[in-house]
Amino acid sequence: MIIDEASLAGTMPLDRVTALALDAGAKVLMVGDYAQLQSVDAGGAFSLLVHDRADAPELVDVHRFVHEWEKTACLGLRQGHPDSIDFYATHDRLRDGSTEAMADAAYVAWRADIRSGRSTVLISDSNEAVAALNVRARTELILEGRVDALHEVALHDGTRAAVGDTVITRRNDRRLYASRRWVRNGDRWTVNGVHRNGSVEVRRQGRRWGSTVLLPAAYVAEHVELGYAVTSHRAQGITTDTAHVVAPSMPRENLYVAMTRGREANIAYVPVDRPDVAHVGPRPGDAADVTARSILCGILQHVGAELSAHETLAAEQDAWGSVAQLAAEYETLAAAAQHARWAALVRASGLSPSQVLDVVNSDAFGPLTAELR
Repeated sequence: MIIDEASLAGTMPLDRVTALALDAGAKVLMVGDYAQLQSVDAGGAFSLLVHDRADAPELVDVHRFVHEWEKTACLGLRQGHPDSIDFYATHDRLRDGSTEAMADAAYVAWRADIRSGRSTVLISDSNEAVAALNVRARTELILEGRVDALHEVALHDGTRAAVGDTVITRRNDRRLYASRRWVRNGDRWTVNGVHRNGSVEVRRQGRRWGSTVLLPAAYVAEHVELGYAVTSHRAQGITTDTAHVVAPSMPRENLYVAMTRGREANIAYVPVDRPDVAHVGPRPGDAADVTARSILCGILQHVGAELSAHETLAAEQDAWGSVAQLAAEYETLAAAAQHARWAALVRASGLSPSQVLDVVNSDAFGPLTAELR
């Protein structure tokens, strides 16, 4: 039994699957990238297995990208190396500006790719930004005549879809087949027809023949969304010609996934006025000279992957029982225990009472006593 995108699998579902496989005498193989996005449930099992085994195989070559430099750069993103950002800057793949300007620039570039016939995707980790980009994209496509809005169907998030729209399915359904593949969570489709009962005929993107399926009205109403712009979680597994990433604030795993969707180009649009769209206005500690590079380097230092329960326990034991922790505790206890001794020594050194008070109350008294000890 092969489990693809195994980093997204929760620990409890994996436990159930492996128990069933054991009862049936089957073998379970997990395939994926532990550095990509993690399960929304309790997870970390796949990463634990990779790091706990000495024989976990890994690909040595990157095959997706057209440009050789991008193969090296994406591995740098995966490992959190700040120098990898310089590759993207050197090849003009970074944009910075205000939040509104970056959303607009990403959209304009995406629209140009659409008009040139490329497969492309807009990616943001803000649900509000994704919704706004989807509505804007659909409105313009209607005005250009690419989407026929005469017959529409309502979707669960308040948007609507019609013939010509790009949509994404959000729930696995093995009863619905298109070209020998069932409808899966995260698949992107083009709407071919809208029926009066609310059902929708769709064609899988990237395919021309034998890849259509009729989605029932109930499925459409609950599990279909517009697919022009997506979050990085929904982008994992997608491959396009280009990707335009609005990167306000996200963990390393999200940036790594978002910046590795396009074969030909992956471009980051970084807001420098308000890196986190959920918090308006300046905050204490904000740098005045913030740049796209500094924000992206900060993202690379922010690991969002959840540790497994076993790894969490080991990390806590190491943190509180390590030599470094014990040595720091010893130094603190020793300094406190000998404080009176060193204070008495200072008083006997010939200084005036006020000078003694200044020395003992000084921030430098701690380092002084450490040297004396």
